[in-house]
Amino acid sequence: MEKILMQILESQKSMQQDMKNMKDEMYSMNNDTNNEIKSIKTEMQNLKNIVTRMEYEHGLKLDELFDYIDVNRKEHEALMKMFKSHDKKWYEHEVRIQKLEKVVSDKA
Repeated sequence: MEKILMQILESQKSMQQDMKNMKDEMYSMNNDTNNEIKSIKTEMQNLKNIVTRMEYEHGLKLDELFDYIDVNRKEHEALMKMFKSHDKKWYEHEVRIQKLEKVVSDKA
């Protein structure tokens, strides 16, 4: 009987050790998981920072493009106004030349 009790005690100690090992392993896995989660959160924050910086930089570039477009539009309007003025003067000179040619041909 004593021998059986000893075997039961040894079996119980073995089971307790197995339980302790399993518990330690679970804590270790839990710590690994927590570390992985922290790592993922850090990576996500880094990605968020990168995306925010990219959005900001692209916004600046778009602002520059729109400013450039506005400047070009104003320059284009000024050039078109100048072109119309020159075109009008050219037309007036053509009319004068035709009149002068007619006068010269009439005198001849």
